[in-house]
Amino acid sequence: MRGIFLQQLLLARELSLESDVIFKLHTKKRKAWRDLMIEPLCGSVQVVQSILQQFESDRMLGMMGPTNLTWRKEGPTEHVAFDLAKFGFDPDALREMNFVWSLLKPPGQAGNELPPAAAWTIIAGSFYWIRAGLTWEEQILPMIPRLLDTMGPYHTGCHASGCSAALGLERLIPTLVALERRVAAAPAVPAVWASLASPPAAARRKEEKERTGSGEERQGAGERKKKRGLAAEVAGERCQDVFPKK
Repeated sequence: MRGIFLQQLLLARELSLESDVIFKLHTKKRKAWRDLMIEPLCGSVQVVQSILQQFESDRMLGMMGPTNLTWRKEGPTEHVAFDLAKFGFDPDALREMNFVWSLLKPPGQAGNELPPAAAWTIIAGSFYWIRAGLTWEEQILPMIPRLLDTMGPYHTGCHASGCSAALGLERLIPTLVALERRVAAAPAVPAVWASLASPPAAARRKEEKERTGSGEERQGAGERKKKRGLAAEVAGERCQDVFPKK
């Protein structure tokens, strides 16, 4: 199904479904690439729990992608896997970004200038966690029907016109987020487990405040923790349903 993520966003808006954070995942045939995306983003309930905690505690965190598949045009690229860095913002990518931006540019903006290059960001493969309710969502939602009309069958290495929207969005969604929030790379799984075993000082202070606060504060903190735990469990289990470990 073409543009299924866009269709899901549109359906959620039509049904008035509200989310704080959205997790985008899809199938991926190449196992090495799939593993690089899955393990740091939803490889276990504990990983998901850690990511949700980060979104809750850091309001400037707008988006999180896999460590070796997230980079900026003007940032370091030594960590990028599969020699993908050279394709991130090459002439084909620039053409695709310009195509999508021609549909997404803010009303009243003269010309078709892309956002500043310093903000250009890509999460290769488009597996990510993203904060809802930011400018990216408001800018894309009204244009979804037009974007879907341009989409055709996609395959690896495709740069035909029917693939331009998907490839342009792969870069422009993180770029739009980077204009107002931080786009981060999910830590490697061992680092996530270590942080869970020994939470940072800020997290410990927050937990202490919740333990010693008023009854109402403790109840509110408990409800948030319960919801976060349920969301983490569901996301972790769903991820394993789609990509069972062998």
